[in-house]
Amino acid sequence: DAWCNYFTNRVWYEAYTVGNSLVSPTTSYQSIWDSKLDKGVYENPFTGGCSVTRSGFQKIGKYVTRSKVVKDPSLIQPGDMVFYGSPENHIGLLVKVNKNSSGKITTLDTIEGNTGKGDLTDGGETSYKKSVKINNFSGFAQVITS
Repeated sequence: DAWCNYFTNRVWYEAYTVGNSLVSPTTSYQSIWDSKLDKGVYENPFTGGCSVTRSGFQKIGKYVTRSKVVKDPSLIQPGDMVFYGSPENHIGLLVKVNKNSSGKITTLDTIEGNTGKGDLTDGGETSYKKSVKINNFSGFAQVITS
């Protein structure tokens, strides 16, 4: 089974329920990963595909399209989720935003689950991808609240 969505959501589920250096364990985002906390408004992203995760972030106004990010690169930051395809068929975590001298995004570095050497979007590995073109992405979930 494709597990990129599970991997990406599990990283942030752990961050928002346990806490880490970027986030405290008590935030409104926790409800995205625990439907009991939000009276079932969100479908649990662990049981659905990438579009379920996108939908959860859209409902709280924290999903931005690629076209908006191209116009305003400040809308994304490392830690945000990155979506591929329309409809979404792959998801990862943003590690680094690479810009040219005029501040325009050129590429992104990501870490993704369910990738592999033979097929970079469907395999059995977790991979760090460097310099992925911005046009490869469809949108972004703004996960960090700062």
